[in-house]
Amino acid sequence: MPNPTKKFKTAVQELMELSVVSATLGKLRTEDGFETRGQLNITLVSPFGSGKSSLFRAIEKAGLGERVTDYTYPSMVGSIRPSGKLVKGFVLKVAGSTMLIDEFQKFDRRSKEALLSLMEDQFYRRSLGYEISAPIEERGEFYVLRGSGNTFELEARLSFITGAMYFNRKSIDEMALISRSFPIVMSMSKEDAIKLFLGLDRIHIDPKLRKVREEIAHREILVPRKLQETLADRFMEILMDFELDTGYITRALWDLTRIAAVRSAIEGYSEVQEDDIFYALAFAPMQIVGYNRGRLSKTQMKVYSYILDKREPVKASTIVKELKEEKLISERAIYEALSTLEKLKLVEAITVGRNKYYQPRGVYE
Repeated sequence: MPNPTKKFKTAVQELMELSVVSATLGKLRTEDGFETRGQLNITLVSPFGSGKSSLFRAIEKAGLGERVTDYTYPSMVGSIRPSGKLVKGFVLKVAGSTMLIDEFQKFDRRSKEALLSLMEDQFYRRSLGYEISAPIEERGEFYVLRGSGNTFELEARLSFITGAMYFNRKSIDEMALISRSFPIVMSMSKEDAIKLFLGLDRIHIDPKLRKVREEIAHREILVPRKLQETLADRFMEILMDFELDTGYITRALWDLTRIAAVRSAIEGYSEVQEDDIFYALAFAPMQIVGYNRGRLSKTQMKVYSYILDKREPVKASTIVKELKEEKLISERAIYEALSTLEKLKLVEAITVGRNKYYQPRGVYE
């Protein structure tokens, strides 16, 4: 079973690089004819001041993505006027590149539905509410825009990196978002903040990745059945040490496949290589923990972050005392949060005499 031996920031950087490079990749296909997108989308949930905006600026500076600044539906998706005139949205501007979304929560429901459709299927269709004068179609290297009758259709190939300061587990839209991307949920200690200020934990994106992205453009990647079985078998072994809703398993496996496929494409192959399957599996613990962290309430996340910050086993009574003193959470809520964290296998409980200690599990150091 792969161990999460990489430094967390190094792992995040590698995933970001794979995501921006994957923007131009063609479809993945299996031996039985199934096809899916090659793009690796990422959802990064991190607190205010954790360097998320700096990361987005680094990707923009490297010419590998653009950040959404106008969250209105027409400016993002575009439309067709009754006269047949095309109104191009931001999606077409970043087709073949990476869309950077600072806060998914800023979008209205219609915009979220469009984005979720594009993230999963690279396709979006809606009714215009009026008839256009004549059918129209416009094609670019990485997009197709069509209009006919009262229907507007958009196909666009791009990858998405979405940021958020929190994750609302009760929101259907946000549950859909995390299922369409590799989830990375970061905590932020005082030491982390100092390191970020000093530039020690800053993520740097190499502009040379643009050439790599161009080299793999439109390449379709075959996923051999034998390697699918290897990935599934090893993933299930890893799951023995974690808890994960069955609904996420297929999504998780395909994102790991995308990681392997992008790596194989960069290496010049049109077929996923076995070494790249094992490379991808090294990210599985981080991925599973990301799914489970994304299910936490704000209270549970505060308790979990406290345990992570200590970096060593911490007594349950100490957790209660210190969080209560800060007037953050009630004693009952803290114990309920600890129970949930233990159930999700995000923390491990150790009993020593009459005392119970907690330490994090399955995280990158």
